[in-house]
Amino acid sequence: MSTSTSEHDFVNWQNLPNEALIKIYSYLDDSMRCQMSLTCKQWNQAFNTPVLWRRRYFLFTGFRAMESSVTACKYLRSLGKHLRHVEIECGHPVLHTARPIAQALDRFVTQINRLRCIRILSFKMEHLGISRAWQFFQSSKSRLVSALCKFLKSQRHLRRLELSGAHMISEDGSALINALGISQARKTLEVLHIENFYEQRHTAFSDEAYLNTMRKLTALRIVFLNYIYINDTVLNILAKRAGSSLEFLRIVADSREPYEHNISANAWLDFKKQCPKVKLVFHFLGKLKYSDYTRTLLKGMPLVDLNIISWESLPNNRDPDRERMPDVLKYIGDHFPNSLAHFRLSVDHAVQPALDTSLIHLIGRCCNLTEVSINCKLELSTVESICKMAGDQSRRGLACLELRVRGLTGDDMARLALVTQDTLCSLGFRRVELLSEDDALDD
Repeated sequence: MSTSTSEHDFVNWQNLPNEALIKIYSYLDDSMRCQMSLTCKQWNQAFNTPVLWRRRYFLFTGFRAMESSVTACKYLRSLGKHLRHVEIECGHPVLHTARPIAQALDRFVTQINRLRCIRILSFKMEHLGISRAWQFFQSSKSRLVSALCKFLKSQRHLRRLELSGAHMISEDGSALINALGISQARKTLEVLHIENFYEQRHTAFSDEAYLNTMRKLTALRIVFLNYIYINDTVLNILAKRAGSSLEFLRIVADSREPYEHNISANAWLDFKKQCPKVKLVFHFLGKLKYSDYTRTLLKGMPLVDLNIISWESLPNNRDPDRERMPDVLKYIGDHFPNSLAHFRLSVDHAVQPALDTSLIHLIGRCCNLTEVSINCKLELSTVESICKMAGDQSRRGLACLELRVRGLTGDDMARLALVTQDTLCSLGFRRVELLSEDDALDD
């Protein structure tokens, strides 16, 4: 017998440190963890290490939703005291599954509320789609919403709430947001993620329950909203109630939603003054009019991050022929030369006049950019100009440059390879990605 074999035979697995055991457990599903825990006393003790049970994902879908809830409740009774972060997914219902899905969630929430030892810090339930997936199952939908309200009302330590894509009809949305407002979590909630929380086109700032709850959230640091959820009043509420703590505000402007209100420049200036730490992020989705951009992006707002996705394939209720993207880029460069740090642009359609000149203008004007990501049709000379600007000593803060170029000829693609090599050498350790349209499609 070889030396290595004999050494292997006499390995004492009891000497395996707990850190290694916990790491092994972290890669296993629950059934495998249970089997492993039966090996010996030491491994059973490691099985009960709290860090292994902090985060849980629960899926209630189809005919087996109730069976899943039984398993979930068993977990809550045995290891729920360690639970801190919950993510739930409810499959979209059909005629025979809506009721068991709603019952499963209700049962799960009831079990959580019974166990006072459970201290949930974050709750995530995305893409619920109430006004779409549940519109034909009113009784089950009501039970589902009631269970969520019951859960939120009972929360005392919640710090993060993610309900994006819920698409609640106004009545259900008001009930749910009101439940948050009367819970103890109103004093602890730091992250509120409610993009597309209401059904499409619902102007949340006209909803009194929404306004009342926003007035009660005093610990907010990070907020994700739709543009139609915010106006001068909501900005003022955020500034007064969370001004000292607010660090990040992301707003999505969707081409499918109405742009019938304006936020005044004075409201943004007051907001910036009362929220000195805040970073403002705008995400424009779909083809919008030039006037939509100019009356939304106002000089003086603390705009740090801007993402524009102008795709013809996205649904649109605007007038896309009045987009004037070259003018939009020039406007951005002229109004946010010092504040803009992250800029991303993706355009999947032909633009006349071309974007080259206006894009060079924007990047040249915005001197504090740290990240630039462009996906559109450009001349190769424009790519070279942008790379040259990125290589200037004054641009050492630009850590990430990503250009995905559409419409290049075969010769241009060969030249692009040379430009890429030169740029990588000149920018050193900074992240650079220059791709043709064909390369982008391969990704």
